[in-house]
Amino acid sequence: MLAAALLFLAADSARKLAAFRAATALGEQGRPAPSLAADSPTGYADGRRSQILQSTDGYHWVMQTQQMIATGDWRLRRVNYDNAPDGREVHWCSPLHGWLALVAWADHAATGRPWLVAVESAALYAGPLLLGLFLLGVVPWAARRLGAWPAALLAAGLVAIVPLSGEFGTGSFDHHGVAAGCALLTVLFLLAAVTGSPETASRAVIASGLAGAAGLWVNAATQIPVLAGLGLGALLLHWLTRAGKIPPFDPRLWRMWGLAGGGASLLFYLVEYFPSHLGWRLEVNHPLHALAWAGAGDLLARLGERRKLSIGTILGALAVAAPLLAVLLAPARTFVVADKFLWTLHVDYISEFSPLLARLQGVEALLVLVNVLPLVGLAAIWLLWRGKLTPASRASLALSLMPAVLLTLLALSQQRWLHVADALWLGALVAVALVTTTAGDFPWSAARRTGAGLFLALVLLPYPLRAGLDAFRAQAGLSRENIRQFVVRDLAWWLRRRTGTDPVTVLSGPTATTELVYHGSFHGVGTLYWENLAGLRALVDIFGAANPDRALALLRARGVTHLVILPWGPFAQESARLARGLRAADPVPAGAFAVDLLESGRGLPDWVRPLPYRLPETERFKDQFALVLEIAPEQTATEAAVHRAQFLAAMGDTASAQQLIRQVLAGNPDEVMALVTLAQFQRAARERSAHNNTVERLRPLLRTDPPLEPADRIALALELAAAGIPDATYAQVARCWATFQPQDIRRLAPGTLAVLLQLTRDVKAVPPPELLALAESLSAADRPH
Repeated sequence: MLAAALLFLAADSARKLAAFRAATALGEQGRPAPSLAADSPTGYADGRRSQILQSTDGYHWVMQTQQMIATGDWRLRRVNYDNAPDGREVHWCSPLHGWLALVAWADHAATGRPWLVAVESAALYAGPLLLGLFLLGVVPWAARRLGAWPAALLAAGLVAIVPLSGEFGTGSFDHHGVAAGCALLTVLFLLAAVTGSPETASRAVIASGLAGAAGLWVNAATQIPVLAGLGLGALLLHWLTRAGKIPPFDPRLWRMWGLAGGGASLLFYLVEYFPSHLGWRLEVNHPLHALAWAGAGDLLARLGERRKLSIGTILGALAVAAPLLAVLLAPARTFVVADKFLWTLHVDYISEFSPLLARLQGVEALLVLVNVLPLVGLAAIWLLWRGKLTPASRASLALSLMPAVLLTLLALSQQRWLHVADALWLGALVAVALVTTTAGDFPWSAARRTGAGLFLALVLLPYPLRAGLDAFRAQAGLSRENIRQFVVRDLAWWLRRRTGTDPVTVLSGPTATTELVYHGSFHGVGTLYWENLAGLRALVDIFGAANPDRALALLRARGVTHLVILPWGPFAQESARLARGLRAADPVPAGAFAVDLLESGRGLPDWVRPLPYRLPETERFKDQFALVLEIAPEQTATEAAVHRAQFLAAMGDTASAQQLIRQVLAGNPDEVMALVTLAQFQRAARERSAHNNTVERLRPLLRTDPPLEPADRIALALELAAAGIPDATYAQVARCWATFQPQDIRRLAPGTLAVLLQLTRDVKAVPPPELLALAESLSAADRPH
C-alpha cells in the first residue's frame, strides 16, 4: 500500500504539474517573458516574477524565501513589500522557508536556472515532495508499532483524502499540510504509547510531545485545538477509569508528555526568535503556550494519581490559564486576531471562514472535497462502549476520538479547519483498525467485512477515480481563475515597464495586492494577514473614505502611487461597510470613495491620471478590464481632463473623449496636448482638412518649446508627420532623443516606442547610440513570441 500510495502521488502530481504548465504556456502565448538579471533580488529584470501559483499564500512563501536567500537572513521577521511605507512583521515558520530554499537549490543544481528564479519553480512541487517524504517516514514506523492494516490505511488516506492531501498540493507551497501532519503525528505517537510496552511508551510520549511542539512552531492556531482535544480525550479516559471500565492509566506519562512538548516548544521559540525578536504575540508559538502545555500535563497526571487539591494543582491551573489571561488583559499586544475589525473582515469576506456546508454542492463535492471519513467516529463510539476490549484499545479510541470531534465542530463553523479534522479522523481510523485487527477479541463477520469495505471504498476511492478520469480527459484550457491570474500578471509587468526603476506603491483589493506585489516587485498596503492589521485598516479607510479629498490625504500618507481597481473583486463595497462598522448582510452605504469611483455616473477626481492599460489581444481575455489610476495631485484640472480624454479614447469611447477635448479647448484654446489629442481623433477619422487646421493651430505654440511628457512629445511628432511638416517633425524627434533618459525609453508603451523608432528612420534623425540600442532591444523584446 505504501508503494501504491507513492506511485499514485507521483503520477497525480506529475499530471497536475503538466496541466498547470500547459495552462501557463497557453496564458503566456505571445507575451514576452522577463529577462534574467544576476543583480535582481528575484533573479529577473526589474525585480519581476513570472510563475503563476495556485494560492495567495504561495506567493508570500516565494517572496519571503527569495528575501532570505538574497539577504542571508534565515530568520525572516519583517518584510517591506507590505503595509507601505512602514512594512510589517512576519511570524511564519523559518524551517519551511528553508525547505523551499533547499528544493530550489536542488532545482538550480539540476537545471542550471538561477537559485532565486528556481524558488518560483520549486514552489510548484515542494509540497508533494514533502508529502512523499512524510509517507516514507511515517508509514513504515506505523507498520512496526501499530500493525500492517493501520499502516496501510494511513498510507492510502494520506494521498486519497483531498482536504488533507490537497494541502500538499501541486502548483503552490503552503504550511497548512505540514501543520495537519504534525497534528496527526501527535495523536499517532500517543496511540503507540498506550498500546506499546512500558519501555517504549515513554519514548512514544516524548515523540508525541515533539510532534506537537513542531505543530505549534508551524501553526499554533492549528495545534492548540488539537492539544485541547487530546486533553479532553485524557479526561474521558480518566472518567472511564473512575467508572471502573478499564484499569488505571499510568499518569506519569501525561506529565512526561507535557514536559516534553512544553520544553520542545520553548526550544523552538528560542530558535525562531532569540535574542532580538522576543515578544508577546500569542497567535504563534510562545513560552506561555509551552507553560500551559506543561501545566496541563501535570494536571492530568495529578488527576490520574487522584491527588487532593494542593498548591501544585493551583499552579498547574494557573499555567494552563496563562495564555488566556494574557489575551484578556492585553489583547492588542498579545492576540490581534481578536480585533473586531479583523474578525469581521475574516468571517464576512474570506471563503475559508465560511461554514462547511458551503462546500457541499453535490455528491462529488461531498465524497471528494469534504469526504465521509468522519463517519468512522460512529464506529469508534460503538467500539468504545461495546465492551470486551483491552484497556489499551479503549485508550486508543478515547484519545483519537476527542480531538477529531472538537476539530470537526470547528470545521462545521469555519471550513478552514477541515483539513486538520480529516487528519485527526485518519488517526481515528488508524485507531479503529488497530483495535479491530490486532486486539484479537473482535469477531469479523461477513456483514462487518462488507460494511467496512463499502465504507473504505467511499473514503479512499472517489478522488483516485476522479484523478484517473481527469488524466484521460482533454485539457480544458484556461479556467476563469487562470485568466484572472494572467491578467494581473500582465498588468503588473506593464506597470513595472511604465514606471521603470521608480518606487511604486499600489493600492488594490487584498488578493490583487499580493499578486501585483509578487509579479511587479511593487510595495502594497493591504493583504489578508493578521500581521498586516494596520495595512488592512488603511485600505478600508481609503476605499471607504467619505469624499475624494479625504481619500487623497490618506493615499499621500501611505505613499501610494497607483490605484488598481479590478472588476473581479475590487473590495469597494466591502470597504464601504467595514469603514462604517457594518456587516456583509447590511446594505452598501452611500458616499464611499471606491464605490463612487466605480459608478459610471461619477467622474474621476482631478488628482488621478487614468492609464490606458489594454489586456492581451486574445479571445480568453475578452471583456476583461482593469482601471489603473496614477496618483497625480500636482496636475491641473485642464491636464486632468486631457488625460481622461486620452484614456477614454484608448479604451474605445471616442465620442466621450472628443466631447471632453472640445470642452477643454472651449476654455483653453491654446492647450497643446488638447490640440494634439484632437488631431489624433481627426486623423483616425480621416478628416484631413480638419487635421491640417488643428496642426496649424499647434505650430505657433511650439515656439516656446512647451514641456511635454515623453509619450506626449512622440504623439505630437506623429501628428506633425501626418500633416506633412518634415522640419517640425524632425525638431520634435530630435528633441526626444536629446532630452530622453534611459528610464524614459523603458517607460514607453510598446506601440509608442515603435512609433518613435519609425519616425527616427523616416526623418533620418541621429539618436545617441546607447539610447538607440536600448530602444531597439526593448522593441525586439516586445514583439510576440
